[in-house]
Amino acid sequence: MKTKIISALLILFSVNSCSSGRKITVFSPDKTIKIGIDTRSVKENPGFTIEKDSRKIILHSYFNLEFNGIDLPDDLRIVKAEHGSFSNTWINSIGEKKNVPDNYNQQKVFLKSNDMRLNLIFRVYNEGAAFAWEFPEQEGLDSLIITDEKIIFRFPADYPAWSAPRAQALYSKVPVSKIDNGAERPLVIEIDSTLTIALTEANLVDFARMKFEPDSSSGTGIRTRLGSEVRKSIPFQSPWRVIMIGENPGDLLEKNYLLLNLKDPSRIDDPSWITP
Repeated sequence: MKTKIISALLILFSVNSCSSGRKITVFSPDKTIKIGIDTRSVKENPGFTIEKDSRKIILHSYFNLEFNGIDLPDDLRIVKAEHGSFSNTWINSIGEKKNVPDNYNQQKVFLKSNDMRLNLIFRVYNEGAAFAWEFPEQEGLDSLIITDEKIIFRFPADYPAWSAPRAQALYSKVPVSKIDNGAERPLVIEIDSTLTIALTEANLVDFARMKFEPDSSSGTGIRTRLGSEVRKSIPFQSPWRVIMIGENPGDLLEKNYLLLNLKDPSRIDDPSWITP
């Protein structure tokens, strides 16, 4: 089971409150994966790009949150950002890999508009990248009804993808533009013979599952959709939205411990009684 002891070096820096368009870059520990973060990049929504070995694999993409009765302000600005570098190895006594590396660089961006506060968290591993959003405790807002989480992933080309319309359905190899509406995760996308990615989620607790569908609003892309509305008390953090990156599908399978790293630590103090 997962038990973590993490050593962290946190570098805190303040950002001018008027710098709503500030761009931030985060690299993986081995410097091969890069996320570019822009709080106002596409259609006035927070956005990001992802590169692998200086090759763009996800173009300027963005996400938009929708709530029942509440509109996100259009003047969200960066108040502060925190950078952290984490290095750890933990023991997984019942998994395929016993000694699991858990190394990543993280950027947490604090956004504010009037009295509303929203934080974005980005992590970059050697095995891929992940991001989540959170609502911290704040006055005048104690709960939310989330009606949709629209994340647009844009690609340089109409790559082959493995799509399944529902859980336990057969997968079909189709272009990204032809995936099923409501395609399941993980959604595996073959960039070429040397690079494959998988879009998925981790730490899904008391939240609707994420589904995919084609999106042609700004080139070749896909969008996410929540399986149902979500009611949450504040504070809370969303599940992690994950981009696994490997040389081929087999490489992704060998790196699937990335999803374990993004889950909460085990609350079982002594897991020795659990055996495969």
